[in-house]
Amino acid sequence: MKMQLLRLNRIYSQTELEQLGLEPFQKVEGLDAVIFLNGEKVYFFSETSDHQLELYSVINKTAFYLK
Repeated sequence: MKMQLLRLNRIYSQTELEQLGLEPFQKVEGLDAVIFLNGEKVYFFSETSDHQLELYSVINKTAFYLK
């Protein structure tokens, strides 16, 4: 499936994100976020009370790996 434009503050299911081609990233210690990767982008989601995911930030992969 072709990657669609994701919108900040929109709610997504994990299945929907995976169908769009995003790949889950392992949990990062000290960061309360659900992280997905796609190409050169890193997507950060907060989990809602009903276990859906709300997109709140997108950054370039290079910036994510900087320490």
